Amino acid sequence: MQQIARDLASFPHHADAERALPHVQRRYAVLRLRQLFVPTARHVRMAEGIDMLMRAGYEGRDPAAWKFEARQRRLARSNILRAPASRPVGCEGGAGCGFLIGAPGMGKTQTVEQALRSYEQLIELPGLPAQVSWLKLECPDKGSIRSLCFQFFDELSRLVGKSDYTALFMHRRAGEDALMHQMALAANFHGLGLLVIDEIQHIGRVAGEEHQMMSFLTQLTNQLGIPVLFVGTLSILAHIQRTGRMARRSVGPACAIWKPLTRGSEWQSCLTRLWTYQWTQEPTELDDELVDIFFEETGGIIDLAVKLYIAVQLRLLYRSEMDAQADEIIRPNFVRGVARTDFAPVRPMVKALNTGDPAKLARFEDLHSFERNYWANMKALVGPSQIPVTATSTDLNHAADAEATGGLQMIISQLQREGIGDDIIFNLIDQIRHKGLDPDDNPFAFFAAAKDILRKAKRPKRPSAKLDVDALNDRDLRKLIEIAATKGLTPLEAISEAGLAGIWPEAAS
Repeated sequence: MQQIARDLASFPHHADAERALPHVQRRYAVLRLRQLFVPTARHVRMAEGIDMLMRAGYEGRDPAAWKFEARQRRLARSNILRAPASRPVGCEGGAGCGFLIGAPGMGKTQTVEQALRSYEQLIELPGLPAQVSWLKLECPDKGSIRSLCFQFFDELSRLVGKSDYTALFMHRRAGEDALMHQMALAANFHGLGLLVIDEIQHIGRVAGEEHQMMSFLTQLTNQLGIPVLFVGTLSILAHIQRTGRMARRSVGPACAIWKPLTRGSEWQSCLTRLWTYQWTQEPTELDDELVDIFFEETGGIIDLAVKLYIAVQLRLLYRSEMDAQADEIIRPNFVRGVARTDFAPVRPMVKALNTGDPAKLARFEDLHSFERNYWANMKALVGPSQIPVTATSTDLNHAADAEATGGLQMIISQLQREGIGDDIIFNLIDQIRHKGLDPDDNPFAFFAAAKDILRKAKRPKRPSAKLDVDALNDRDLRKLIEIAATKGLTPLEAISEAGLAGIWPEAAS
């Protein structure tokens, strides 16, 4: 278990000597926290369950044995006859199936990816087809079956590099049953050990396709004859429970439901480890009040706790750089203020977590939109080169309740519509807040102050250099127009006087 924990863990570099670095270098150092992953007992158990699932799935699938070739022939024959394919010999009980369901931001995808990295994905075998130990897909946004099949063949072709399965199998007229048979044929040929399908909460987004997609996934686990691991948020739990065959399989070593951490020893341990990564000049000790505030503002979501800690340090460093008198101590009120500013889109979800309302919590499928908004905000504090910003300007306006669409969001949206860059916007916000104005108390006064700063910051137009008319050619239009002004002529009369009137038909009349 300790070896699995070491394999899963990811601890970025940190040294106390870095506290003396300039502000900008320390802000970039704070971004190392994106690499931090502290495995807990649930992560270790899941990684071990994945290992069990893969090893059990390879029983009876030796590619050097005669059973391998016999299995391929049966799959090919079943594809021609459109008959159900039999399972591999030695797997009469059916392939294993795993489920990892949990609240967004609990490290589900990261745990699976960290666990899979311990296995070589492509293995070249002498005299045998290349073995693919695992393949990870993401369920399409609209839950399309064809898109999932296309992704499978495309990813397999990319890994193997010798066969274009997409062109071979993804015909326009190919039906879902035929595609499923072809997936089983390709998976068995390359000895696929585990198929991971992430983001399965996207199932059912298109009306009427929920049952169809769940049936397809159920048949897929039967037809492939290999283990399949499904990963998704709590919103998919009801779909699984309504499908009897899937619910029956959601029990085993690689099956778990991850709820947010409670305010206990596990949360304290995670936050204590996180707190060691500080780049402020003055170290701040972690006390019970800060532990409670981080829990209240993140609802026990590990990913949100890391992001809040990043945002707090970045804003402290930015403030102290702008104001030499400002300190860099992490105070409870400052943490709450940063959470109100940068965590507005997820506050409804945090409220649902704190109140323990499962119905409200199930509405929040993922944190992708918040991720884009959050890193767009951090871009203004650090710079674009180190931040994976994929947000559009309008993403900041996607809010789930009135609090998220309050004064601050209204001001940000309006300034963005006027073409102001995000880095300038957040600089303005910090300047105006330093003057004592609150965007939620009086958004109109706050916006007026922002416009006033922008107006004063506009550079006056440089006076244009005076044109030396005498140095111009006698037939230069600029010289002719200048002569017309001094003689009281119209430009056309001056041009005609210079003998250039023939170029305009109306001038000759």
